Amino acid sequence: MVEHTIHRRVRLRPGAVTSMLSLMALLALLALLLGNSGVAYAAPNIAAIAPDIDVGPVTPTAAAGGTIMYKIHVHNDNTASEDLARVHVTIRYDPNTLTLIDSKLRDKNDWISKVGGGKAAVQFGKLDRQDERSATLIFHVNADVAASAPILTDAAFDWRTADADGTGGLAIDNVIAVGPNAVLPATIAPNAGPAGMSFAVVATGFQANEQVVTWLNTPTIVQGLPLSGATDDGGNIQLKFDSAGLAPGYYGLVLHGLDSGREYLLPFNVTG
Repeated sequence: MVEHTIHRRVRLRPGAVTSMLSLMALLALLALLLGNSGVAYAAPNIAAIAPDIDVGPVTPTAAAGGTIMYKIHVHNDNTASEDLARVHVTIRYDPNTLTLIDSKLRDKNDWISKVGGGKAAVQFGKLDRQDERSATLIFHVNADVAASAPILTDAAFDWRTADADGTGGLAIDNVIAVGPNAVLPATIAPNAGPAGMSFAVVATGFQANEQVVTWLNTPTIVQGLPLSGATDDGGNIQLKFDSAGLAPGYYGLVLHGLDSGREYLLPFNVTG
């Protein structure tokens, strides 16, 4: 649940005080003339300016000694015709459990503004009305994290427009640590390699003889793939994914069962 605290800022230019006093005198005169006519002035709906912010892990589990990715998504969906001058999002974590090792930013106006003390922050530059941007932070999981232990994080944010600003916080879904030798229901191997490498995909838990389709979450878009297949009588499937043509970066291969609706997201890294 996202909570926003919103502030309205008022600036006085040189000479504005005199003008304001004159305006107050005029309003007082109008009040005398109108008497009890009940004239009311509606305050602007500042709450409509607040952006939509979401932070979540890419996968629900992470191997001890492996990596975990968190995606930050910001959407300037306000209905008040306001551009966002900036949005600042901070992920808070236990530095004994996680270490930030990489990031993926989508826009030249965004940057990592802080790392340290159990905090990693991204500052997004100007977002026009209905614009949206995202960033991905990649962490290393301490090899000593116990299997089945929850990896706890949360987030705080602040934002600013020309006339208003606000702050808030939100919860992040827990990630469950698994042992380095744990048997996962879906895997991609290797989890990193150069473009052109063929990645082996193995998944279980689908229905028998179910059709499974795939798509690719790239650093910028969701890309459809021709890769698909049918499971065996036990609901298992094996596929080969060809990474030819992919630029270096972090990706997520998604498997989706058309009958069961079961879905897996398998992160991997294409190296330079």
